[in-house]
Amino acid sequence: MSLAEAGAVIDALASRTARSILATLYEEPRPASEIATAVDTSTQNVNYHLRKLREADLVEVVDTWYSSKGAEMDVYAPSADPLCVFVGDPDDRAVSAAVAESVSSPRVGD
Repeated sequence: MSLAEAGAVIDALASRTARSILATLYEEPRPASEIATAVDTSTQNVNYHLRKLREADLVEVVDTWYSSKGAEMDVYAPSADPLCVFVGDPDDRAVSAAVAESVSSPRVGD
């Protein structure tokens, strides 16, 4: 991953709300309105964070659902498997230890 791509990922995940949205989507794909309910925020706020998460290639639209009123709703899901972000020299033993620790630690939504 390039430095610019890493910056976009870190920027997109800087907010606790964005991290909660991503964790919620790892549970199951959902439209913005259901995400808003799950993370206890407004749909407008969810749409803001979804835009940033999409720009960082962390989430994608995977389906279209229709509301009871017939409105189209994009359904979002993670773009990839769970993500581990670290900063440093990949040959550093501390990085290996941190990655191993992150695998055994509770996840954001737990």
